[in-house]
This record gives sequence, structure tokens and C-alpha cells, in this order.
Amino acid sequence: MRQERHLLALKYGESTLPCDQLYRGGDPCLCEPISFTVYLLTVGARKILIDAGCEDMPGFQMEQFCSPVEILARCGISPEEITDLIITHAHHDHIAAAKRFPNATAIIHIDAYARGARYLPPHMPIRTFRRSAMVARGVQVRLVGGHASGSSVVLIDQGEKTYLICGDECYVSRNFRDGIPTGASAAPAKSEAFLRAYNNSRTVPLFCHDPAILPGENGFLQIF
Repeated sequence: MRQERHLLALKYGESTLPCDQLYRGGDPCLCEPISFTVYLLTVGARKILIDAGCEDMPGFQMEQFCSPVEILARCGISPEEITDLIITHAHHDHIAAAKRFPNATAIIHIDAYARGARYLPPHMPIRTFRRSAMVARGVQVRLVGGHASGSSVVLIDQGEKTYLICGDECYVSRNFRDGIPTGASAAPAKSEAFLRAYNNSRTVPLFCHDPAILPGENGFLQIF
């Protein structure tokens, strides 16, 4: 019997990004809004946080910025309740707040771990993988390696649909919908292969930087 599962998007800030970083070939003189979002998957008694988020963002003009822990509190969840922490990649805004989750086991690609180990507290159990890892029944983290070394995505099988948390392989829905890699991809060919492989009617993409999630405010949104 499959355990009951729920997925929440937790938005904790907004900023802007130049279009040449958002989209390959974009205009560097134009900027578009972005959000900062992590995801919480509950599987039975397990609370799986997908990306830790951050509590500061040097170099960005942030709006409505707060700790992801504050958004979790609005859901009635303390940081001590997080059992698993999937890190999609080792960039500051996806890993820097890992220290706030003292009882979590971190799940991270081995290359991303090599880059981001300094963010992880010494007592935190670490589970690394090379190609993919099963986190729970129907929940898998899988290497793409386009955006950055070790960059991964999370697949959540919900029967007729598979929810795909894109990490930074896509920033916003246009990347996925129109097959346009971000302008910040370290390995563009891998980003293009990712877009070809997953852009289908069964896959529901979810993004970490799309301002369409709770535009103009922070908080949480139930996905399923």
C-alpha cells in the first residue's frame, strides 16, 4: 500500500535576473522577476525537504525575503521535523540553509557534495549518489549535470502524472515549455537533452525560481 503523500511549494523571496541568464540568447539589458522556492514532500512520517534554500543572497536585491524555516513554521512544521534533505545542486541559494535542519540526512550527488560540503554541518549524515537514488517509493533524485556539476532533479511518481522538480535545470516555465535552456548552464548539451527527455504530457514540471508561484507574496502552496 502506498503511503499518503503531500507536496508543498514554499516560497521565501523574490528578486530579478538578467534575461541572458534566464534564457540562452536572452537580452542582457533586460531583467525579469524570479522567486526563491523550495519544496516539502511528506511521505508517511517522513518529511523530505527538496533544497534547503538560503537565509541571505549576496549580490541580489531581494524582496519579501525570509528564512525558509519561517515558511515551514507557517505550515506548522519545525526544522527538527525534517528527516531528509535533497540538495539538487551546491549553489548558495539551494544549500546554504542546510545547517538549520539538525535531524536530516542530506541526499546529494557526489560531485555536488565535493563543491558544497562546506555548507553541510559536520554531524549531518550524508548519502551521495552517482546517477540516481531512490529516496522513497516512487521518489527518485536523478543526475542531469547541465546547470552545474552534479546538478540533479527530483521525480515523484503519482500514478498518471510524474511531478518533476527541476532544480535549476530550468529557472521558469518558459525554459521548459519552449525548450530553451537557461543562459547559466555549465553543460548546454546536457540541458538540451534534459528538456527533450522530460517535456511530455505525463510530466508536471515544478520550478524553484518561477514567480508564478504565489506572485507578490511569500507562503506555501499545496501541489497535491
